[in-house]
Amino acid sequence: MAYPTVAFSIFFVLVLLFMRATHKAIPKNHAFIMTGLVFYAYIQPWMAVFLLAYAFATAKTGLYLENNKNRAVVWAFCTTAIGFLALCKYFNWGLSWFQVDPMWPSWAVPAALSFMTFQSVWAVLQSYRDEVKDVPLDSRMAHICFFPSISSGPIVALSQWKEAPTVVNEHEALYRIIVGLFQKLVLASIANDLGQVGFSDATLASREALWQSVFAYSFEIYFDFAGYSNMAVGVALLLGMRLPENFNHPYHAHNIQEFWRRWHISLSTFFRDNVYIHLFGGNRNGLFKQARNAMAIMLICGLWHGANATFVVWGLLHGLAIAFVVLVARKKKTTPNALNIVLTWMFVTYAWIWFRASSVAEARLIQEGLFITQGDTEPLAWGWMFLIACGVWVAGERIIMASLSRWANSAYSSVAKTFSWALLFVLILALSPRGMPSFIYYQF
Repeated sequence: MAYPTVAFSIFFVLVLLFMRATHKAIPKNHAFIMTGLVFYAYIQPWMAVFLLAYAFATAKTGLYLENNKNRAVVWAFCTTAIGFLALCKYFNWGLSWFQVDPMWPSWAVPAALSFMTFQSVWAVLQSYRDEVKDVPLDSRMAHICFFPSISSGPIVALSQWKEAPTVVNEHEALYRIIVGLFQKLVLASIANDLGQVGFSDATLASREALWQSVFAYSFEIYFDFAGYSNMAVGVALLLGMRLPENFNHPYHAHNIQEFWRRWHISLSTFFRDNVYIHLFGGNRNGLFKQARNAMAIMLICGLWHGANATFVVWGLLHGLAIAFVVLVARKKKTTPNALNIVLTWMFVTYAWIWFRASSVAEARLIQEGLFITQGDTEPLAWGWMFLIACGVWVAGERIIMASLSRWANSAYSSVAKTFSWALLFVLILALSPRGMPSFIYYQF
């Protein structure tokens, strides 16, 4: 049940009506648990039972650890949760190394298990480390079941699970939803159409078509995930909750280390707080170990995205780049900031080839085609103009979002602002192509 679909829109309206009609009789956290179970049951009914059991086990373990600092319980919970994730995501991949047919059925893999696992592990670890206090059972369960973030994040730390101000500015929420819809329905969807020219079969595409497709995918994954995250924040605000930001203009980063402080912030924060600092020792013991730890984290991050050698290579590339920044580039700041931004974006775009390719062989084929013409399929005539428009949006994104935020929080009448959102929504529908590709991060 994806955000921009009719099914989700109907579900969300019903949830709003339900919560506003029953807010005196049903506590908010209980409503979040119930609606999250319904949302999950839409995928497969048995998954609602799984979600309820998972949320209850997480909540009870966290409550126990608040008063009983039992390291064995922490290890048992984390090992079980991550072990189940590994079984679902990597068991069949491991069998393929030995040319054995898959044995773990796809229906037995709960949706969004990666996000759910990290969020539950984080909640338990924060309870053990006394980073949260006196969080009741129903709030802990609602934290896991909250449907706006259950599909593709952000991964919300229990310490970040907090209600929005009592008086929610609905126009602030609507502006985030409108921005997210434009990013997903228009920019990401058109970029997907453009990228299919080269990625559908690299052997048939000309060199220029492949370059166009690679740049298109770089913008597609950015707008796809940023759009989802903006919509998640907006939807949560309408329900009275404030989700943490997951993006901070990552294509404005000056180096790859800064990129990861801006891209998928919740995932980066999870790895930093729970693995890099507490497990690997963080920045202690010199630059070499700091670089080694960063490389290890990025390899784990690559594997988290999926059971494929391409994700391992993608993680390794980012790990090597961060190690370079730590050991070398941090001491030599000689290039202009604008050039740093372009070089960082070019590296990230190159690494996306490995992220997008279905196999190592396909990734190599695409890279060869960027320099050696393999086919005669020409690039789309409008492609370069669209990519330039995407670049202009990214460059001016801060200004665009700040302007919309000022309008949402302005003293103008609610009717005028509502009319402007409706007008923008109609414009988005007019500009969006037919058919909407699924969110890229749904598969993780």
